[in-house]
Amino acid sequence: MNKIKSFNDFLNEAQFNLKDPNSDGETLAGVIKANSKVKEQPKGSNAGNEVSKYLQSVGLKAGLPWCAAFVYYIFDQLSKRTGQSNPLPKTGGVMNHWESTSSDIKIPIAKARANHKLIRPGQIFIMSRPGKGLGHTGIVLSVDPVKGTFTSIEGNTNDQQSGEGDRVGVNVRRINSKELIGFIDYFKDKRTPEFEADLSKAIDGRIKALPPMDYTPSDLVVGAGPIGAASDKLADGGKDTSFMGTLLSGMYSFTGRGKKDFTVGEVKDIVSKLR
Repeated sequence: MNKIKSFNDFLNEAQFNLKDPNSDGETLAGVIKANSKVKEQPKGSNAGNEVSKYLQSVGLKAGLPWCAAFVYYIFDQLSKRTGQSNPLPKTGGVMNHWESTSSDIKIPIAKARANHKLIRPGQIFIMSRPGKGLGHTGIVLSVDPVKGTFTSIEGNTNDQQSGEGDRVGVNVRRINSKELIGFIDYFKDKRTPEFEADLSKAIDGRIKALPPMDYTPSDLVVGAGPIGAASDKLADGGKDTSFMGTLLSGMYSFTGRGKKDFTVGEVKDIVSKLR
């Protein structure tokens, strides 16, 4: 029997709907390459032009831990370059990211340890930091199932090659590390071998660094997948009898406005009032 998703799981199960995974892998690698040398200015301050930009992308000020903000910013740049909404929760909290993500795209560490091939380039790793209660995160670039390791790029960390800290760094981590909590795969249904291979270019000379893009679409607008399809149809005067069409029809009636796009916050607020 298929398990019925909760409404929260439905809202949070979003993935990147890549139109061309092969070229989009190069795009993601180019974005990562452009941010691979960032360091705190001054060292130990959790600040600097780029670091502040990462924190601002999740609504935080300079001076705070920024590893989760770095991950969000990288994926937000990909979303802007591919013209779609960013499916990541807009948060600077590592554990908040893990807890607010649908189980459909999460790989708990026990499963990953039992089958190293479940870990793929482009996934986000989540780990704890003993004694601090905060956690740490980064993006998987490559995996060696035989050695039981993966290479990742991370913000607010040490760089194993240079030995420098308080920067964006590349690290090799062991899958059996007791601090690892799991992995999140926002490319679960769209990844290809070419997409995965392209990510390794992010840390060598085979890819061109891509400059930042600051225009919309907003990462908060729900405009893709079943919500977007039903919304477009209703906005054009059509009739959609699907679950999302029925839900949006009720939302239009409840709000008294023919609005085409709803933010995630608006959806949750309206549904809470409809209960």
